[in-house]
Amino acid sequence: MRVLLLALLALCGCVERRLFVKSEPPGALVRVNSREVGHTPTEWRFDHYGEVLVEAELAGYEPLEAVVKLKTPWYQKPFIDFFADVLWPWTIHDNQQVVLRLKEVGDYRRIPKTLHCYFRSACSVL
Repeated sequence: MRVLLLALLALCGCVERRLFVKSEPPGALVRVNSREVGHTPTEWRFDHYGEVLVEAELAGYEPLEAVVKLKTPWYQKPFIDFFADVLWPWTIHDNQQVVLRLKEVGDYRRIPKTLHCYFRSACSVL
């Protein structure tokens, strides 16, 4: 009986948590909480929910920092999480995703419209 119980506990599943990071354009170097993760598209495995700092860098684009909230699913709420982590016989996959949109260095779209019009009229006068 004890052997059967130990065998059942050994076969119990777990929760696999991953954050998928994509960027537009792809290929940006990604850091999560100041640790290098890789180039987009990439994934980062995490153990705890909450906020993380995601940084992205790509040549010709402005560096980007974003605070990403990793949302806790219902099966990871206190007391329920024991069953999901220990007693559930299969692996549960918690996949979360963030898409980072990088801006080009010197991108004219960042200039306020009124200022852009001012430059246009100044150029046409010259």
